[in-house]
Amino acid sequence: MVVKFFLALVIFFFPFLSWPEVTLGPIIVEKKASFRDFFLKEENLCEFPSTSLESILDYFSSLDLRERGSFGIQTDLSIRGSIFEDNKVLIEGVEVNDPQTGHFSLELPFPQEALEDLELNPNTNEVNFRLKKPQEHFLHYKFFSGRHSLLGNSFSAGFFYNKVKNSLYLTQAKSKGDGRQDTDFNLYNICWISSYRDEAQEVNFLYSFLKKDFGADGFYASPFYREEEEHITQNFSYLSYLVKRDRFNFKLTPYFRRHFDKFILDRHNPSFYTNYHTTYIYGVDFGFIPKSRVFSLDMGLRTEKIDSTNLGEHKRERLLFSGRLLPQKIGRFLLEGSLSLINYSDWDFLEKIYFSLGYFLKEGLSLDFSFSKFYRIPSFTELFYLSPANKGNPDLKVQNTKSWELALNLQKEVYRFKVGAFLKYQDDSIDWVKDNYFLPWEAKNVGKRETRGWEADLRFLFRERILQEIGLSYTYLDLENKFSYSYSKYLFNYLRHKIVFTSQVNLKKIILKPLLVLEKPESLPLRLIANLKVDYSLTENISIFGEAFNLFNENYEEVKGVSSPGRLWRFGFEYQF
Repeated sequence: MVVKFFLALVIFFFPFLSWPEVTLGPIIVEKKASFRDFFLKEENLCEFPSTSLESILDYFSSLDLRERGSFGIQTDLSIRGSIFEDNKVLIEGVEVNDPQTGHFSLELPFPQEALEDLELNPNTNEVNFRLKKPQEHFLHYKFFSGRHSLLGNSFSAGFFYNKVKNSLYLTQAKSKGDGRQDTDFNLYNICWISSYRDEAQEVNFLYSFLKKDFGADGFYASPFYREEEEHITQNFSYLSYLVKRDRFNFKLTPYFRRHFDKFILDRHNPSFYTNYHTTYIYGVDFGFIPKSRVFSLDMGLRTEKIDSTNLGEHKRERLLFSGRLLPQKIGRFLLEGSLSLINYSDWDFLEKIYFSLGYFLKEGLSLDFSFSKFYRIPSFTELFYLSPANKGNPDLKVQNTKSWELALNLQKEVYRFKVGAFLKYQDDSIDWVKDNYFLPWEAKNVGKRETRGWEADLRFLFRERILQEIGLSYTYLDLENKFSYSYSKYLFNYLRHKIVFTSQVNLKKIILKPLLVLEKPESLPLRLIANLKVDYSLTENISIFGEAFNLFNENYEEVKGVSSPGRLWRFGFEYQF
């Protein structure tokens, strides 16, 4: 580990050894109207080595991306020690969490090329993906090949039809695996975005189709069953209609998501145990914002359904009312908050609260406090699933979380620094547990959970010279689980320490982008993951690239019982016009 860490530092700090003189420029990390919830623009998100859109989340030290398969085949998200079911995943503000299981919530139905920015609020366990609005004519093609017979390409184009602007994205990738048995995959993605706007209205439309066929080596039932197989298709669409008036704006957003999953416990004996699950999410959101922009009112109607050979047929409906105080600057204070009341057909009224207060100590320096209270209802799998390895529980209660955060933010023209502490209390935590190793996992409300921690983030952006960007972030977690089960499937699995190093080096036509992640899980050895991307511009429109992942071939587990991919690499070229 010492040798690996030394080599990683040489790679990371290589720019400083030869070119100490730099010219400073404005930072690309942008600030929203509120304090804590910053987002990274697409220029940053696509700069660093990544096997998929989902893997971008690993750039944040407060996030733990747990990959079962390579290239985004299946990933779970943990935010400050949460399990994957606890988080809210949104696309353009529309919640897309899968009601069957949170394992599918990060099945994002659009490619990395379509992403505009990523908005993160760790205090509320929410991540929102915003897509590029069609703006101009463009053409982009990307081809790549790599280890383990990896082969893929993507095509995207932008064009106008009368006053309607359109973007089309097509992607495909396949591989024989990542060196482990039963990790082969084949995936397809189609995404269409249209936009129309004038002074009185704005209409945005999205349709996407995603298909994944893959071997699932012990994804769910390790160590008893390892030769699993899965087939997934997803359709997602939404229509956003914004009406602009002198005294108010009104927004109407209907949406629809269909997710199909065929799961085979033993791909060499499909008749032994095969399940089919189809889930539906559909609804409509209404938003009203007066011209004063002091507050907004929202209402949402939503239906979640499942038709499953294992879980049966179930349906639940949600009615949401929400009032939000939009960011208001009063002297040196910035105030923001929201209160939501939610009624599910199978549960009583639930409340969701968010409040934040910031104080400007001076220009660019603020002290920020935030509080949130939110809930999580059990997934259909946690309620009704039954297999040789897992047993659901229809008597599960709603899980509730309260979260506090205090942070100091410093943002200047060329850098941003944040340091803060946070505390979370969780009641009726839901997890899969057991007291005997050879028994199946059972879904239970296991009791209380307390999460304490702190994090720091420092980012610089340089331009015009060799070193263009450098970032360092760190998150520390201390979790206390107040329950007595001998084995926990998810709650015991968290990162106590995580450090992320990023940098970008511009050598005229060659751009180097190293990414180093140092992680110390609570009960597993320290691990160092080093990735590297190299871009070379042949012409103004054509470039070639190479990417390497897990350079030191680190052997580790992010999900208990599932080995993570070893060293991977790919190379290819891009054409854009």
